[in-house]
This record gives sequence, structure tokens and C-alpha cells, in this order.
Amino acid sequence: MSPPTLLAWSSQYSNKISIVELESKQEFSKFDGVKLKTSDGIFHFIHINSSLIFISQGSSQVWTHVKEIANTGLLVSVQHCFDSSATLEIFDVSQKGQAKKIFSFEEVCDG
Repeated sequence: MSPPTLLAWSSQYSNKISIVELESKQEFSKFDGVKLKTSDGIFHFIHINSSLIFISQGSSQVWTHVKEIANTGLLVSVQHCFDSSATLEIFDVSQKGQAKKIFSFEEVCDG
């Protein structure tokens, strides 16, 4: 098994995905990951204790994830909103500077 040559990560709310070459520390690719359509404008009420209620709107409850599909040049981008919705896309990132969306799954919502 050869050591990894690339490192990928995504920003928390906007899901901007960055990939760098580990050896050269140069950008390999940068692109927008999948985004939820239903997270904006949704209010979440979370009871913290008897005297405090935390109220947030939209993206503060959104998490992003990226994961390589081993030995394929493919990257999975997932975004989900607490317990209400989720979506994913798969990108071919095998060519430097060119991320090509090859699969998109419809957003699923609770309820």
C-alpha cells in the first residue's frame, strides 16, 4: 500500500472542498461540494437546561463531510442538517484542477 499523496477537506457551512498535494503543498483542486436545499430558514429549538433555550437558524446545524472511495480517484461529498435532511454527491477528482460531478443523490428530509 503506497502512502497518500493528496489531502482533502471541506469547510463547515459552505462545503468548499480543497485538495492539496502533500509533497509539493500545492493546490490540486478546489470546488463546491454538495449543498442542502432545505436548511436555510429552518429554526431549530434545542433545550439546554431549565433556564436556557438555544435557538439557531439554518446553517448552524449543518455538517459537511468528504471521504475518498479508496483507489478510485472519487470523492464523496455529504452535507446534513442535524436530524432533518441530508444529501450527497460523488466527484471524480483524478485530474488536477478538474472536479467532475458524476453522481448526485436527491435530498432526503425527515417527515
